Amino acid sequence: VGISGGVDSLVLLTIINQIKDINQINIRAIHINHNLSKNSKDMLNCCLDICQRHNIELITREIDNTPTTNIEEYLRLKRYHLIFDSLNDDEALVLGHHLNDQIETFFYRLFRGSSPIGLSSMREISEFNNHIVCRPLLELPKNNIYEYARSVKLRYVEDESNYDLKYQRNYIRNKIIPEIKKEWPGINKVMRHNIALQDIYKKIAEDYCDSLYNQIIINKQLCIKTIKKYPEYLRSIFLKYWVNREMNYDLGRSEINNLLMLLSNKNNDYPKVILKNKKSIVRYNNLFHIVDTKIKAHNKEITWDL
Repeated sequence: VGISGGVDSLVLLTIINQIKDINQINIRAIHINHNLSKNSKDMLNCCLDICQRHNIELITREIDNTPTTNIEEYLRLKRYHLIFDSLNDDEALVLGHHLNDQIETFFYRLFRGSSPIGLSSMREISEFNNHIVCRPLLELPKNNIYEYARSVKLRYVEDESNYDLKYQRNYIRNKIIPEIKKEWPGINKVMRHNIALQDIYKKIAEDYCDSLYNQIIINKQLCIKTIKKYPEYLRSIFLKYWVNREMNYDLGRSEINNLLMLLSNKNNDYPKVILKNKKSIVRYNNLFHIVDTKIKAHNKEITWDL
């Protein structure tokens, strides 16, 4: 169970702890310290306290050297890397995302130009890095989570960085969505419907790409000549599908545009696009190859024995 010290994740941990014996579940918790909040130590101590009281093993990890640009995306990728690196082979990851998070994700991706595949947002059960990821609170509004926390007198810490408007998600949460709710009070129900529709479109696109997979992919390499036989609108969708299938990575809009340029380029001698996850897609012999971007380690001082 991923826990931050906030109300969502600690409510989730509390509920799972209550049903663990009935369902014969073993629990471990993991806390990632982003080193951004003034309350970081309080949040960690809150996690330590609840896990100690319920005899739950807690893993703690820290994120250092946060960049000054694209902070949210960097932290998300780094957080998931640390979490999945800590999972045992037979473990599933359970997260406390709720309906308000789902709606925020929809708007966040909408403003960033996502396709219907991206607008389908989060799923209650998905798979990442060969692990099951569960979000059992995804249909639950935030106010229900607060009500439950009060009913069991749960101690948690409010992360003040959630109100820092320099982060785009916070701006959506604290500025945009409240204004929308003034005009459309039933926005939660409408957004449930919208997200469900996008999920259907996503499944249709994935099924179609799956039917084309063996025609376009040769030994996990994408055949450029074959994909060019299909309409342009399909190419970006299939590229996103292929990369996600091969390495559980969602291409961003700029990465897709760069790959489309690489696709139309006649240079066949190792031009490449380096992705944010440090993998590269290299064009050679009319094929796209996914390769690791390795940085060679150099000794600071080399002695040459003449």
